[in-house]
Amino acid sequence: MKKLHPKTIEKIAEAVCGKGDGVRFTEVDRELAGVVEYLPAFETDFPLREQPELVAFLRRSGMEFEVREEIHDRKEFVLGLLTSKNCTSELERVITGLADPRENDDDQEIFQKCFTRLNDILRLEGLRVEIRGVEPRLVECEATMDRPTKGVIFDVPPDFGRLVQKEEMASTLAFRWEEAQRCVQAEAYLAAVVMMGSLLEGVLLAKMQVHPEDANTAKSAPRDTRRDRAKPFAEWRLAEMIQVAHERGWLSQNVKAFSVALREFRNLVHPSAEFAGVERPDQDTCDVCQQVVVVAVRQLLKEQ
Repeated sequence: MKKLHPKTIEKIAEAVCGKGDGVRFTEVDRELAGVVEYLPAFETDFPLREQPELVAFLRRSGMEFEVREEIHDRKEFVLGLLTSKNCTSELERVITGLADPRENDDDQEIFQKCFTRLNDILRLEGLRVEIRGVEPRLVECEATMDRPTKGVIFDVPPDFGRLVQKEEMASTLAFRWEEAQRCVQAEAYLAAVVMMGSLLEGVLLAKMQVHPEDANTAKSAPRDTRRDRAKPFAEWRLAEMIQVAHERGWLSQNVKAFSVALREFRNLVHPSAEFAGVERPDQDTCDVCQQVVVVAVRQLLKEQ
């Protein structure tokens, strides 16, 4: 690993500490200052690590040190350690540990904030963290002043096992989640949007299979008029799935509207749609579609 700038090391130290740190007031000072206990010295999106958790995190990263008394200034303590380990594998493991979903209790919202902020810190060094499965790794990239906009939405697949009845289907959905992200990172935006539409269709199908009666009895469910019953799920179009999901309260009105737009871009898998004048998706379109899929999946998993 290459040597990092001292300011970068300082920001990583703040991320390790989490939530801000500063000078702890003494008992006498607290009486003078009222109920205030800490004077925050910095702000960060990373979760707070008090001394026991802080020490455990650093040791899991391979740091070797002794703590004989209470750490009164966590940032100063961590900054000293990281500075001494600049350009080492231990520092690299600290960085990847900050982006490890298992270090964030598998909380998707917390993870996304940490992941985005960490890559924002690393961008000036020409580094970024990527996720493969649940394993973070540090990779080199072009140093830039631009804040990262790609690959910060999907990353770790949600637990599709909460929704589907078969492990094979959960694996299929997770693969499509990761495949869409690989397309985004490769700037293959048309392919990415097609995969996102495919993923949305797969999650909607899984939801209907778990709640077949709710889906089949919806007013907007497509019907086989000859047999006077709902069509088999395999014959439903994505637009029909979206409409039923909204009718049953599985998708909000806003997500339904954006999902319909995503469906239109997904249909670019047929060349005739582009020949007919549908605009080819660019990065901005892809970013919006990512947001739609993430929120739609979150809503569909919510009640499971």
